[in-house]
Amino acid sequence: MATFVSRPSYRSHTVHSSTTTALTTQGSNVKPVLIFAWNDFLCPTTYLSQRKWNNHLQKSEKASFAKLDNEIERILIEASRMGLVFVLCESNAATIESLCHKFLPRTTSLFSSKQHQSKIHLICAATAITPKWHAQIIHSICTRNPYLVNSNIMMIVCGRDVHRSSLLEVAKYVPMLPKVVKSSQLQPTITQAATMLKSITECLSVAVNHTESLDLSI
Repeated sequence: MATFVSRPSYRSHTVHSSTTTALTTQGSNVKPVLIFAWNDFLCPTTYLSQRKWNNHLQKSEKASFAKLDNEIERILIEASRMGLVFVLCESNAATIESLCHKFLPRTTSLFSSKQHQSKIHLICAATAITPKWHAQIIHSICTRNPYLVNSNIMMIVCGRDVHRSSLLEVAKYVPMLPKVVKSSQLQPTITQAATMLKSITECLSVAVNHTESLDLSI
């Protein structure tokens, strides 16, 4: 499973108020970046942590995990066709690898696939996260990724309140067209997460092709 950890600096710099307007008029020059939260968005981590799952799942449990696994794979592959994809995990690499190997084999294969490693990047926390961790990661993606340097960035963040606020904070200082798809379920179950991901996948292209900023809650 390809993972990397990051603890970038987060420094402000001035940007003109016309930045977002300018980006909306440059269509084909805009590079889409799609960021997905792993914790309690792609994967219902809080729900899972509150239950002791063993390797001998019941038939209904296997079906629920299989559906979630399929929806995670589906949304990430669909997103990778539209732009550069990052998955932000608030746990260390060993934790997510263990969970995926145990319950999400399709997701494990996707993260390990050489075919997708150039488009789908898993970012795990090196240590306990700080209140600024999400904003630091988003800022680092915008300013340090070679593919995005000197580019017009359209950034779509799919996650929780903290991901929304972090994107909007970074957008004050980094030229971009920000778009938010926020989950209204704080701690979804396996079934709820799978259903939500299916809905987002079906409208993801609409969000990417929208020419102005977005702030959606699902």
